[in-house]
Amino acid sequence: MTPRVQVAHHEHVVRVLVFVYIGLLFFEGALRKWFFPELSVPLLVVRDPIAIAIIWAGFWWQLWPPSGYRTFIVIMALVMGASGVLQLLLDSRLNWPVVVFGWRTYILHLPVIFVAARTLTAKDLEVIGRWCCRIAPPMIVLCYLQYYAGADSLWNTGAGKDAAQIAFEGEKVRASGTFSFATGTACFFALVAAFAWAQIALPYQSRRDRIISFVALFACIAFMPVSGGRLGMFMVGIVVACGAVMILRSKYFVYIAVALLGLYGLSKVSFFNDAVESMSARLESARIFENEQSDWGFWARVAGGFRTPLDAIGEVPLFIGFGLGLGTQAGAALAGSAGDFLLGEGEWDRILGECGWTLGMLYIAFRVWITMDLFRRAIRAILQQSYWLPLLLWSGGAWTMLQGQVGQPTNLGFFVVNVAVVMIALKGNPLIVTPEWFTWNRLRVSRLRDRRAFGRSSPPTALGNPPTRL
Repeated sequence: MTPRVQVAHHEHVVRVLVFVYIGLLFFEGALRKWFFPELSVPLLVVRDPIAIAIIWAGFWWQLWPPSGYRTFIVIMALVMGASGVLQLLLDSRLNWPVVVFGWRTYILHLPVIFVAARTLTAKDLEVIGRWCCRIAPPMIVLCYLQYYAGADSLWNTGAGKDAAQIAFEGEKVRASGTFSFATGTACFFALVAAFAWAQIALPYQSRRDRIISFVALFACIAFMPVSGGRLGMFMVGIVVACGAVMILRSKYFVYIAVALLGLYGLSKVSFFNDAVESMSARLESARIFENEQSDWGFWARVAGGFRTPLDAIGEVPLFIGFGLGLGTQAGAALAGSAGDFLLGEGEWDRILGECGWTLGMLYIAFRVWITMDLFRRAIRAILQQSYWLPLLLWSGGAWTMLQGQVGQPTNLGFFVVNVAVVMIALKGNPLIVTPEWFTWNRLRVSRLRDRRAFGRSSPPTALGNPPTRL
């Protein structure tokens, strides 16, 4: 029998590796842009060795037991590896670095989700949430510095030689914070908003932590005008709306309402008003352009991403795609075709083009399934225990789980973190990933588990069990 101390040591090692993984995710862009720009390309995959270490520890110390997820990922790893080898043999423009980069985009980081969810606890989730809220205020200050600094400023240096950030209105640049690109800040502030709402709703939070949570939430709202794109507004807006529903019956609703009115007043100050006007102009120009393309405008573009599998029939090979990694910017650069897209800029376009329609649809189905199953369990936790944390965290990463462009390493990292934190929150209830999730009687078994878990549970706290800060 393994001693308890040794098991605790194993879990502590994995816990440290996961925190290093998250820390590199938050500050990897700063290393690539400002501290070690000459190492920008190697730092693109700086989290890969940490991911490999987490996976090795998970298998060696049995922190990821056999399950439906594990079986599916192992099968997909083998099938995609075989597909990549065939693509190398059939297409002379491909080379092994491109295919290996594409394979790691699909497979390498997935086991990190389940090892982290198995190892981390509600206390660890509390630490992650607290630090996210503490990082948010200096991050929003940096974002406004980047907004007002101009495209040629050191603050807006891109990751890589002669790289620059994307402008969105005149000379204004989309704020990227400490991330390589603006999509990183959108994912970050969506996650922060979820943790901030959760901490605000807790009745036993210390005054200092509650103030930090309010400031973090305001930072998320203040990020919207300088995000430079509708993705940031959309992702943060989902979390804000979800949290608003949760807070309606709370005594803090009045404080939230007063604070929002104060934030509206600040938006009229010239310092903030300039950003609001720039974003309004950006939204208006985008609306006019998209209305010329379709009567539904932006929503037609959103729906178009989900219609991709039907549109791609006949445009991509049925079994063997054009090349793993060829639809990413890094992979295309390695293949000498930078700037080209296989089918379009959307994530599902990339997957179907790289993998082929059949294999691509299997991977898309996996992402849709895990997103919707986590949503179902989060809703059940609310209905049966008034436990809001899983849904808040799910709302912060729902778009990344479904349509996030994980070919970009920062987005891939947030995909891993978003799914993992929801699973940790559900595990504390305890709704844990089990082998039965992939069996035909999964629904019956999970209902029995949930009935046992909730039927004899103690009265829920503000966010439900477990009775911790988060």
